[in-house]
Amino acid sequence: MMGMPRLGRPAMVVAVLAVSWLGVQVSQHWSTLVFVRRLVVSGDPTLQVTQLASLTHAVASATAGRERRPVILAIPGKMGTTWVGHIVHQLLVNGAVVESSRNLMLDSPYPEFGKILLGGALHELDPPYWERPPFNQSGIVTLRTHAMHVDLRGMNATEVDNFRLVTVFRDPAETLLSSWRFTTGIVGVSYTRVPINHFANLLFWAGEIHKLYQNYVDFWARRHHPDVLLLFFDELKEELDVSVRRLAEHLGVDATPAVLAQVSAQSTHTFMSSAENAARFNVPVEVSAQIMRNAGLSAADMAESSEGTAIVRKSTRKSRVSLPASVSAMLQEVWNEIVLKPTGCASVIEMRKRFHAERAERESGH
Repeated sequence: MMGMPRLGRPAMVVAVLAVSWLGVQVSQHWSTLVFVRRLVVSGDPTLQVTQLASLTHAVASATAGRERRPVILAIPGKMGTTWVGHIVHQLLVNGAVVESSRNLMLDSPYPEFGKILLGGALHELDPPYWERPPFNQSGIVTLRTHAMHVDLRGMNATEVDNFRLVTVFRDPAETLLSSWRFTTGIVGVSYTRVPINHFANLLFWAGEIHKLYQNYVDFWARRHHPDVLLLFFDELKEELDVSVRRLAEHLGVDATPAVLAQVSAQSTHTFMSSAENAARFNVPVEVSAQIMRNAGLSAADMAESSEGTAIVRKSTRKSRVSLPASVSAMLQEVWNEIVLKPTGCASVIEMRKRFHAERAERESGH
């Protein structure tokens, strides 16, 4: 009986490399499939909009006729919702010392997490959301959400419906990378096991990138509306004190220079990403545990998902990842398709430069 043919050394090396490559491909695709399955079953995707709609309608009725109108922080995920939400809360409490052990979502919750965190929908609480501190003391009610402008239009909660809006523009590549790390980890799959191009393609085919880009267009068209405040993520990093002052003015908060300085000092990335403030800014245990249970995570998976609950993450050289050329090209192609023509801007950087040039011209009266 003849034996198997013996491979020469070069052929053996090629075979080993081929088997290794195939193993990596199978592993990566399997992890991506596991991630998608868990994400799909981890929560109701309609809950954000339905709960926000109920809350905005209730708040609109409760605050009708008041001089200070409700403010919606309408900031897409991983574009600064936590950062701006914290600054706003700090302004409403006059820069009080941050309660490190109390999660920000208890003071400024997303409507879809009201039942998990507070035992009921925010508009059905007793007292209701808008009659709790600090809103009952400041007279200013703020709502925090990842909803897009199109969602707000659908529930009559825009700048033309007696609401004031705040949004943030961030570079799409940075947003994608941050979302990749967070979204995979929160359902117990390390981002290192899901290739970034897989994640980007999932967002593309689900229409999420198109919707995000349309949100740029929608808010850009309203950038100078008196009831819309447009911030840029890079300015939160580079000129935090300016962003804090603009937020105070938009909210109608009469803050002293000392309060503004205190708020800025307690809103830096260094402050918010420190270990002692992790419990304040990361995903609450109650919320992450519910997501994990919905996703059917095992104890081992839950341990792995802990990396995904870090909302404010320390940045290091080792943790930085560059987008593959194919993903960068896809982001730019969709941008050119949706954003370029109506805005005339080829990037968020161009938007920032043009926005401030226009503001300077408007303020000078020319």
